[in-house]
Amino acid sequence: MTPDESVGAIRWVSDKRLLFSTQTAYGTLASPSPTGKIFAVNYDGSKQFVVQAPGQVTGRSGFSLNGVVDVLPDDDKHILVMTNGQGRGQQLEMVNVYRQRWRVLEKSPFDGGGMYTDENNVPRFAFKLDSKTNTTQYAYRPVAEGDWVDFESPFKGDITPLKISADGKDALMSASDAGTFGIIRMDMDTREFEHVLYHKRVPANSI
Repeated sequence: MTPDESVGAIRWVSDKRLLFSTQTAYGTLASPSPTGKIFAVNYDGSKQFVVQAPGQVTGRSGFSLNGVVDVLPDDDKHILVMTNGQGRGQQLEMVNVYRQRWRVLEKSPFDGGGMYTDENNVPRFAFKLDSKTNTTQYAYRPVAEGDWVDFESPFKGDITPLKISADGKDALMSASDAGTFGIIRMDMDTREFEHVLYHKRVPANSI
């Protein structure tokens, strides 16, 4: 940490080890903003190392960490993170918070963009913005261990997966249609969509 940084969010990995992010204020009256750094450290301040620094993960130049997916309550030594790298899409990786060892678990089907995981931390949706057409490409996995399948959104704006049903047959998403946000349901077998909560003048995210 630099003298201008302070501790932001804290997440416990175990009863002895924790993760913390840092923040800094740019100006005397400005609210603190995240620096993009994440540290792992013991509760007494020992064995500290940088899990994430902007644009680089220590020891792996060219890779950036997008966020912590899960601190794995039943595992005292590992966490799950999403990473990006030049020339490839997001990857779901497991990190040893003591020895800083990384293991790739899943890869995005696209060479950019990001992924969304289900409640079991399995990537089920992937997306990528096509800069040439200014449209978003989507793919999903009908079942957790299945292959990626491309699909098109019938809505004018982006869609964001929110939750997959317990039986895996449906996915709830937020979507922008004609400038208004609503909640939609996607059938994971047929890729058909239907509105669950939508109004032309009242966005669902303001209710």
